[in-house]
Amino acid sequence: MNMVDTGIHYPVRLDLLPENWTVCTVGDVIADIQPGFASGAHNQEGRGIPHLRPMNISRDGRIDLSFVKFVEDQGGPRLQAGDVLFNNTNSPELVGKTAIVWGDEDWAFSNHMTRLRPSNGMSSEFIAYQLHFLWMSGYFKHRCVKHVNQASISSRTLATSPLILPPIPEQQRIVAEIDKQFTRLDVGVATLQRVQANLKRYRAAILKAACEGQLVPTEAELANLEGRDYETGAQLLARILDERCAAWEKQPGRKTKYTDPKAPDTLNLPPLPEGWVWATFEQLSMRVTVGHVGPMKHEYVYAGVPFLRSQNVRENKFESDGLLFIRPEFHAKLSKSVVHPGDLAVVRSGSVGITCVIPETLGEANCSDLGVCRT
Repeated sequence: MNMVDTGIHYPVRLDLLPENWTVCTVGDVIADIQPGFASGAHNQEGRGIPHLRPMNISRDGRIDLSFVKFVEDQGGPRLQAGDVLFNNTNSPELVGKTAIVWGDEDWAFSNHMTRLRPSNGMSSEFIAYQLHFLWMSGYFKHRCVKHVNQASISSRTLATSPLILPPIPEQQRIVAEIDKQFTRLDVGVATLQRVQANLKRYRAAILKAACEGQLVPTEAELANLEGRDYETGAQLLARILDERCAAWEKQPGRKTKYTDPKAPDTLNLPPLPEGWVWATFEQLSMRVTVGHVGPMKHEYVYAGVPFLRSQNVRENKFESDGLLFIRPEFHAKLSKSVVHPGDLAVVRSGSVGITCVIPETLGEANCSDLGVCRT
């Protein structure tokens, strides 16, 4: 086995390699290592030739042509079937993505990409899979040179990267088995996506049935069967409105007269089950408000009062990931956008209408441009 400096972040136990396998460098088996060329004059109208860039290598190691830009033919290096395309410049997390090139299309590639053209019967697919595995394991993240907004792997660094080398027939058998297993995975992913789509439709059907009084027997139906009285929706709404008014009257220092919330316009609304009634959020809530709108970048701190944004509101779920914080003094100034446990938070822009209940564990918080209802 050749002496190759793999570094401490190399993800393979070389002492466990099968007999007749060896370790070399990329430069030992690939003489043609060629970066592409820069072009600031891209177009999306199809003028010239396709110019592949980092986004054209997907995270699963495939050429992705869903968004391709074109350049005028400058006579620069081209890609051909069997070439290995390596992403040499990207964020530290993405630098090193690799894919195999299929087909004989006339493709150019940017200077953020490096073309590897194997020779001597080497399996291009085996090399591409191995380099992409090194990216997946984080190996290139530790070997890249970090700049202000990006990271890079030079052709020299790529050439000195380790490469495990089985006999060529074995490379071919390994690639065939990888392709077979990946095909099975693709089928599984497609099946899972169909199941997820069906589950989404099923969830929507359940909620629709619940909102139409068809999911469980209505209180009116049960009361009629059991020969008893029950509180109708209209009676419940009247009681809520009385409690709402009483709570308003008890507010210390109130300066305005209580105004009944406006009832909904039911002219074009569908009929409801017996005992149900239409109402507005304002009628059912003690308080309806919106979150703070304004610059916040300089107000965030590492610890303090939680500050919710739309990404913290998921479908019927509060998401704590990405939760930010503000100083208590600043929170005190934003009384309009205060949020308490039990409040209903509604996304007002982006994924409009997504709603969740603020959990008890959060405590008092504040929020950005969300709708907030307190029942």
